[in-house]
Amino acid sequence: EQTLLPLDVKDCTMDNLLLLKSFGPFGMEYQAPHFLLSDLPSENFTYIQGGKYLSTPLNKEARLFSWSLHENSFAPNEVVSLDVSFSLHEYRGKKSLDLLAEKV
Repeated sequence: EQTLLPLDVKDCTMDNLLLLKSFGPFGMEYQAPHFLLSDLPSENFTYIQGGKYLSTPLNKEARLFSWSLHENSFAPNEVVSLDVSFSLHEYRGKKSLDLLAEKV
């Protein structure tokens, strides 16, 4: 089981993604770090594909994204903590930071 390091939304930046990547390469034996993003109000979450996937902007540089969390994953007004990992997202030549999220 991996230890989750506390993470603040203000630290979700491309600079920190690049810093983390400098400690790689990551793989089965040497896994990329996972972080604990806490005290997130579920009413602020947004979803795509008809509610199938969590996709919520966190700040100017990052979004919270999950293939497994959907609009029925949380109770109304629930305050949640999520296990997140940094991931580079590239689409049509534009790079952005995704924080890939799972329930703790």
